Amino acid sequence: MTVSRTTLEKGTAFMSWDQEIDRTLSNSKRWQGRGDAIALTIGDSDFKLAQPIRRAILARLDEGVIGYDAVPTSLVELIVSRLHDRYGWVVDPDWLVFISGVVPGLNIAGRGLTGPEQVLVTEVPVYYPFLDVSENSNRRMIKLPAQAGSTRWEFDLDRLEAIAKTNNVGVLILCNPQNPL
Repeated sequence: MTVSRTTLEKGTAFMSWDQEIDRTLSNSKRWQGRGDAIALTIGDSDFKLAQPIRRAILARLDEGVIGYDAVPTSLVELIVSRLHDRYGWVVDPDWLVFISGVVPGLNIAGRGLTGPEQVLVTEVPVYYPFLDVSENSNRRMIKLPAQAGSTRWEFDLDRLEAIAKTNNVGVLILCNPQNPL
């Protein structure tokens, strides 16, 4: 599999944002048992898959075998190039670690970057799996309530400083973009 940059001509539709798909009857975890509540989860779209992605998946399925792929060199090169072009960063390809998703990454960070005596801090409200990291890593979690500013929700830096002065903080877990605020 080769990963490459894709250039779309002006006016070319990559995705259709106008056709909403009703997922309430499709066994979607996002919509099960929530009534009229709107679940603001990640990685679960209410829109059809973009055609280039759909074609790539169908091509793989047509091979008739599904398994675990090695990370393509072209993907690593693309990421390194993008980080350099966009941010001016010089990233050694060996620094890149690929994981299966956001939630496993959170749990790896919670356990791997802290010691048992350290605490985790996250702003609340937050995407709910952030709150499971403390239990999954056998660490204590301190919740930092978001503050309503005049035009937006804001990080309470004074409270964070107080937490840091009185606790052995190992990791501050941030959600960007902030979900659900």
